[in-house]
Amino acid sequence: MTRNRILIILALMISVRIFTLTWLPLMDPSEGRYATISKTMSTTGDYVTPQIIIDGKLIPFWGKPPLFFWAETLCIKLFGANEFASRLPSALSGIALLLLIYWIISKYHGRNLGAAAAFITFSSGAFFFMSGLVLLDMMLVLFSCGAWLLYYAFLKEEKTKHRKLFSIAVFVFLALGFMVKGPVALAMFGIPVFFWTMLNKRWKHLYDHAWITGIILFLALTVPWFVVAEQKTPGFLNYFFIHENILRFLSSKYGDLYGSGHKFPHGMSILFMLAAAAPWTAWAIFLIVKRTVQLKQKGESYRKIIPAVLDSGYQSKEKFSYFAVAFISITVFWCFARQMLLYYLLPAVPAFAIWIAFYLQKHKVSMKSISRCAMLLICVYSISL
Repeated sequence: MTRNRILIILALMISVRIFTLTWLPLMDPSEGRYATISKTMSTTGDYVTPQIIIDGKLIPFWGKPPLFFWAETLCIKLFGANEFASRLPSALSGIALLLLIYWIISKYHGRNLGAAAAFITFSSGAFFFMSGLVLLDMMLVLFSCGAWLLYYAFLKEEKTKHRKLFSIAVFVFLALGFMVKGPVALAMFGIPVFFWTMLNKRWKHLYDHAWITGIILFLALTVPWFVVAEQKTPGFLNYFFIHENILRFLSSKYGDLYGSGHKFPHGMSILFMLAAAAPWTAWAIFLIVKRTVQLKQKGESYRKIIPAVLDSGYQSKEKFSYFAVAFISITVFWCFARQMLLYYLLPAVPAFAIWIAFYLQKHKVSMKSISRCAMLLICVYSISL
């Protein structure tokens, strides 16, 4: 009954977010930029090269691949050039990820945990608000987080046929994420999987992947557009891969053609992560500190305390939690970036939400308590909008 209550509240929160897509004008500079690019694409009919207006001139936009703009253009064709159409791809991406979380966690750990994980994900502050903004990052989260969720299903699945399908799906999701924002989609998947595999010494699972089929699909879904885009506007590949990705991460002055960067001190991503997953991070900090004190009083060393504290109680053989490694490694990755915005941490939020759902269960926090938090948050978020 409590699970159903949480799902009902989650459905209400999603409905509130959908209905409020038109309430506010486009606010963030990125919202206006991306909405204009898609509107231009819908009027010019040029679906190869996204274009942007700068100083009254229409120029190629080399900053991002086109998948998000294609989706937004389709919505504009269907619903007109308005806030609702521009924001709908982000909202649908968020909903799709919630369904994927609920399905996979329910499949292997029961519907109670599936419902809690989906609700905590959506009710995390950054996820809730940014699922209703014109941002590529929510679609990136769908595909990059979706990829490591499917990889988790690949790890847990016992049927060989299903394991192969999950493996192939990982490559498809990575390709779609690559077409949203480029190599960062691979990083948001590869970094958590690599460190979890290394820490738990689970290299053997990599041999079971559908590497040949998966790589062929990945290349088929990505390479053609990049080739055509470079032929149409020479110089695109150099700017996109070198300046927009490598130099953007390493330098605050990377030669941005479309504005200025967002410079923050190294390590700022930790604070951004705490804010992005609020208010659930406060609960997590309390439980972690409490558990650390208990283990320290028993005389345990920090070498044993760290994995014990991060253990969410769901695994039987792994020393380090799959989802804890995911959100921690993504947060640490962004600690070294010279360009930083809060929504860069969005890919870490679902991993944190799933981990804390397990953690709350382990520490015997009832579904009833989570449902009470759910009712409080829906009131707070509804008022704030």
